[in-house]
Amino acid sequence: MLQQDHLVDNKHFVVSLSLGNTLINLNKIKCPQCRKRFDTMEEMEQHRTKHLTENKFKCEICSKEFPSHSSMWKHTKAHTGERPFVCQICNKGFTQLANLQRHDLVHNGLKPFKCPICEKCFTQQANMLKHQLLHTGLKPYKCPVCEKAFSQHANMVKHQMLHTGLKPYKCPVCEKAFTQHANMIKHQMLHTGLKPYKCPVCDKAFTQQANMVKHQMLHTGIKPYKCPTCDKAFAQQANMMKHQMLHTGLKPYKCGTCDKAFAQQANMVKHQMLHTGLKPYKCNTCGKAFAQQANMVKHEMLHTGIKPYKCPTCDKAFAQQANMVKHQMLHTGEKPFKCKSCDKAFSQNANLKKHEMVHLGIRPHTCPLCTKSYSQYSNLKKHLLSHQKQAIKQEQQNGQVMAILYSCQTCKMQFEDIIEFERHTRRC
Repeated sequence: MLQQDHLVDNKHFVVSLSLGNTLINLNKIKCPQCRKRFDTMEEMEQHRTKHLTENKFKCEICSKEFPSHSSMWKHTKAHTGERPFVCQICNKGFTQLANLQRHDLVHNGLKPFKCPICEKCFTQQANMLKHQLLHTGLKPYKCPVCEKAFSQHANMVKHQMLHTGLKPYKCPVCEKAFTQHANMIKHQMLHTGLKPYKCPVCDKAFTQQANMVKHQMLHTGIKPYKCPTCDKAFAQQANMMKHQMLHTGLKPYKCGTCDKAFAQQANMVKHQMLHTGLKPYKCNTCGKAFAQQANMVKHEMLHTGIKPYKCPTCDKAFAQQANMVKHQMLHTGEKPFKCKSCDKAFSQNANLKKHEMVHLGIRPHTCPLCTKSYSQYSNLKKHLLSHQKQAIKQEQQNGQVMAILYSCQTCKMQFEDIIEFERHTRRC
């Protein structure tokens, strides 16, 4: 009869399983090509070079080579879209049974692999080993084009796609192309409407687990990522990195149509919709169309009246988180957006842009009565009211009490309110 004992050597962080007279090391690293196990990542990578000289099995679709026919066959499923192994909980499909079994751990909450340094737990051993590189700072994989270094080989391969422009994974519904298979799968959730990940606090559902975890930060109030320049704190590291661009002024993403530059790639992609005119997202209530799904979701809040974002200082509620954040600046007095010409500071970027028009001499707001122009709409409104007051004063001097009407020269429509008249002439 076999005896089973777990042996742990804390000095070397090696977990072993004793089966009779056989000792098996569970922390050994597998070669992804032949499944042979090694004690260290270096030994495994050294071993992998041997596969380069072996006979290769080539994929007929993309010419990628494999050491065995079975591994090549598994790979071809990525091209065909065949996913015979389906999760019984969320219906997500997988090309291999092993991948389905790993995925099942997400639903049952099991995380058997613990980092020996910080004790963070993982569902998969491979993810734990990748995580450990964060502690060492080791980045052994360099991009041959730009020499950017990565801790993981897979991330370096994904990065190289940026240089080649290759997008081999196409959505079967709308044919949108992606550099990574995982991003294509995430995108497909938009078509199916499936949201398997629910927030345990408010039951809000998400298509991706990562987004659900980020959302939970709103309930806890934890903001572990601080900007090193201004100490502003963020719940997510990605948002902190985006914020830092405001301090550096870097705008590495350029629109291919008009050369307008952006600090964030997502904003550049959103901007490009202005050139295409594409508005694929429609409001189910009023049919209004939007270029971005996020804007459609925000708009729908107007119909429901739901305002889930509350200011923690004064309890004022908002339908959109961005508006709540802008409002909070009234309490803090923070003005992170500075004019480069006169150092005047603003709490919102939109107000800075309006102010900069004064320095540039741009005056887009023109009076329909006297053609006088202004850089800011608020100044035009003041000017229009001065016209109205002058007209009322003149009528009173003439002893008349008739209503003053403003006629549109294009459609002859008449208005009593001069502000409504101006808005109409802009659109007419």
